[in-house]
Amino acid sequence: MSICPNCNTNLPDGSAFCTSCGTKIGTAAPQQAPANPVQSGKLHCPNCKSHNLQVTTESSVTGAVSTHSRNGRFSSTHVSNNHQTFWVCNDCGTKFRNIQSLEEEINKYKNQPLLFFIVGVIAAIISLVWFINSQNSPVGFLFGGIIAITAICAVVFVCFGFSWKKKLAKMRAELADLKNRCFN
Repeated sequence: MSICPNCNTNLPDGSAFCTSCGTKIGTAAPQQAPANPVQSGKLHCPNCKSHNLQVTTESSVTGAVSTHSRNGRFSSTHVSNNHQTFWVCNDCGTKFRNIQSLEEEINKYKNQPLLFFIVGVIAAIISLVWFINSQNSPVGFLFGGIIAITAICAVVFVCFGFSWKKKLAKMRAELADLKNRCFN
């Protein structure tokens, strides 16, 4: 039996990855320090205003897929880890997001809504062009299904864009709230 260095889960001998958090066995768990340690001197717990804070990292497996052919020759396993950094107050136990990691996550996904909107508009334009061309075509009825599928894709992509926009607004609000509560 071996133990995961990240989450202390008991693992069978010979495990390459932790079955609980996905950490590669035989390597130390990733310890993410705050990007700007000087800032941590000003930072305080939003609940009790204590400066007695500790950084912790939580890991989760975001996907694991195995594929095999009939004869068993081809197989692949994909394990993707998601690490989020939090502060934990050693006095009251309050856990809150690390402000800088939240800012990094916002920056990472800030263009996501725009990409979905662009793809949705392109799909709508293609659908419109096909609709116009189908009016002059003797086999216009064949375009009907393609037009409908493309129009549905356009709507779905625009909906994804609005969903991501809402998610980013929520993350920005959380960031503003954390900055207000943790530095004032």
